[in-house]
Amino acid sequence: GTLSLKRPEIVPQATTTPKIAPKAPTPELTPDAPYASTSRRGYLRLKLDSGFEISKYPAKLAEWVVTKPPEKSAPEAPTVPVYGSFTIGYDSTTRLAVASAGEEGGGRFFHVGPFGHAEVTKGKFGLVPRFEFDDVAESEGELYLGVSGLETQQNLALLFRVVEGTANPTLKKPRDHVRWSYLAGNSWVPFSTDAVADGTDGLISSGIVTLSVPAAATTDHTVLPGGLHWFRAAVKESSDAVCQIELVAPQALTATYVVRADGVAPPTPEVQPGTITKLAQPNAEVKAIRQPFASFEGRPVESSVDFAARASERLRHKNRAITMWDFERLILGEFPDIHRVRCLNHTRYEPDATGAGVYRELAPGHVTVVTIPDLSVPDLRNPLRPNTSLRQLGAIEAFLTPRMSPFTVLHVHNPEFEEIRVDLSVRFSPGVDETFHIGKLRSDIAEFLSPWAFRSGTRPSFNGTVHKSVVINFVEERSYVDYVSDVRLVHITGSESGDLDHVTGSRAVSVLVSAPPAQHRISPIGVHTTASTERCGCGPEVGT
Repeated sequence: GTLSLKRPEIVPQATTTPKIAPKAPTPELTPDAPYASTSRRGYLRLKLDSGFEISKYPAKLAEWVVTKPPEKSAPEAPTVPVYGSFTIGYDSTTRLAVASAGEEGGGRFFHVGPFGHAEVTKGKFGLVPRFEFDDVAESEGELYLGVSGLETQQNLALLFRVVEGTANPTLKKPRDHVRWSYLAGNSWVPFSTDAVADGTDGLISSGIVTLSVPAAATTDHTVLPGGLHWFRAAVKESSDAVCQIELVAPQALTATYVVRADGVAPPTPEVQPGTITKLAQPNAEVKAIRQPFASFEGRPVESSVDFAARASERLRHKNRAITMWDFERLILGEFPDIHRVRCLNHTRYEPDATGAGVYRELAPGHVTVVTIPDLSVPDLRNPLRPNTSLRQLGAIEAFLTPRMSPFTVLHVHNPEFEEIRVDLSVRFSPGVDETFHIGKLRSDIAEFLSPWAFRSGTRPSFNGTVHKSVVINFVEERSYVDYVSDVRLVHITGSESGDLDHVTGSRAVSVLVSAPPAQHRISPIGVHTTASTERCGCGPEVGT
């Protein structure tokens, strides 16, 4: 196509008010056709009014070759211009008088969103759509749920199945983190406080969210597909403090196992999926019952030894958290998913997402509790760092608060994980694939330093110690390793230390873990590589 540029004409302003066309029921939102080789319009063509005498050059050259006059030299070839760059720009200005809601005449302005469109009135005008958490802040993350066949002024029970432990445990979950809203027309209206019952603790655990749907919730809207009641869960900040959602199912309820009168307990602590298939007393209004997941918070039958230990501990702490021993035994007895607890008195520990925060070991009135979970199920976010979930930390704090002194400030957090990195040079055994075994050696070192991330039956501990000699011995015992040299043990605590003979946790809340396998630095020693000259102390310098 050709784009013609001409001088704009001056059109005299009309003396009469132009007639305003009636509003169309819906805007024309058909997307423009993209530019392609088959497009006929939308391109810019440059046409020259005068040339560079390129067409005359062959004739002049032929005439000179035939005559070859001594007073004239051969004609010069014309220079063909070559564009280095070409830029074109323009300014366009228009004035649109946006009509108020219900007002006839004036312009119409629409926001086109990812799922629909909405007309913007004068009172709520904005150039681009905003995902609003409230009147003053925007949402960092939003979840939309469309429900069909719903009658208003009824309760809607939604089962949220989340992947436990996928929320970032280093974040501090804000109070009233998740805000629920319903769609009325094209506007989001927040639920009142008493209209939402959240059994998921802000989407950090599986549970049921019950919404009392008001009559103002409608199905006639364009910002989202019509014919459905739409609900929104929005967070203003810290969206990583919400677990990944696996399933959302409507018409959910909870069932509690009740021990029979004869005292017979279930054989396993969990009721497997699909076990519950019908009601004990049939109800004609219930079409079917489905149990998609196993039960939770179940416990096996207590043995006589466990009962004796629990009774003895109860007689000692009397269900009160006073000493450090009381704190630790109360938590281990109430939460079987916790493997190890450390309680520190007069210690204030408030980490943040950056790994810094507040740590003081002389803080009267403060008590810090750090936990290590049972690792029967590996941590899904980072297996090398076994963090307790945000839900579990909140439950521990809620459990301890009424059992301790009201003058105590409690801090319940995950440990501070300090990484260890190993740098070494290695000579592999003859016939070994060097590239493959560099990666295998990195994984083996990571498994040696953090065995709980690779196999069950092992647990981390507080303030452990790792010796360089033990690491060297472990590497040399690998069947694919001939020998090692230049071994460096690096302790990473915000900054890297130098070469150390042994590494110990720097704080009482520290747990030593391996650096990610890819960060261990392995330098292969080739066949023709010679070691540096060194002094052995028994004679002159010897080169090997």
